[in-house]
Amino acid sequence: MLKVDAVMKSQSEHTIAAPSLLIARKTTQNLALQMAPCTESGGKMAKLRGCAGARSFGLLVFSLLAAVFCFCGCATVQYRVLQPQGVAQIITDQPVQVSYAPLVYHFVRQQNRLSMQINNPTDETIVLVGERSSVVDPAGETRPLRGRLINPRSFVQMLLPPQTISIPYTDYWGWGWGWGPYWGPSWGPWGPYNGWWGPPPVSFYTVRTVFDWNWKTGPVRLHLTYDRKGTVFEHDFEIVREVK
Repeated sequence: MLKVDAVMKSQSEHTIAAPSLLIARKTTQNLALQMAPCTESGGKMAKLRGCAGARSFGLLVFSLLAAVFCFCGCATVQYRVLQPQGVAQIITDQPVQVSYAPLVYHFVRQQNRLSMQINNPTDETIVLVGERSSVVDPAGETRPLRGRLINPRSFVQMLLPPQTISIPYTDYWGWGWGWGPYWGPSWGPWGPYNGWWGPPPVSFYTVRTVFDWNWKTGPVRLHLTYDRKGTVFEHDFEIVREVK
């Protein structure tokens, strides 16, 4: 009886396990068909499924890239000089020259900002007096400008608005360095459950001063005061930023 019971138990175990094996085998075959490459060796059905999936994925990626390109490519930033009058050229990627005696200015779009180059073609040193120069931002607030020294037959360059200063720092909590499966409190590739070692994430702190301002759209007024061997002269500009 013990032997018969053992045989019957063994047959029962095989009988119960058989459907699981069939299901596992069928699942494995389906996965193999879905993952088979688009070649003759993959079989006709594998070719149809694999190629259809590749085409669908390719069309999805192409559609996303086309949408991003259209969204980013529609907006164009340009600048126009309203004052002094007589400057008809639109400022984009090609420099626009404005003669304002005794200096010559060149304006060009650069790094999503307006680059202003001040040329001194004379044989004398000219000083841009920062304490007496200013810019009125689109919000109507008066901002100071830094002074510059322009040597004879040379130039200086500045961005409007100026580039802000960013200081990197390690973004982690607590004091010092700890030991463990990860460096906290990162939840990125060095997360708490993946068992990798790595440095803490780096963030950037932006330092803003009275010289920093924003320019999305609208007009900006520049008042530039110069000193040429004791002789003071002034140049005024009004430039508008447009998004087309």
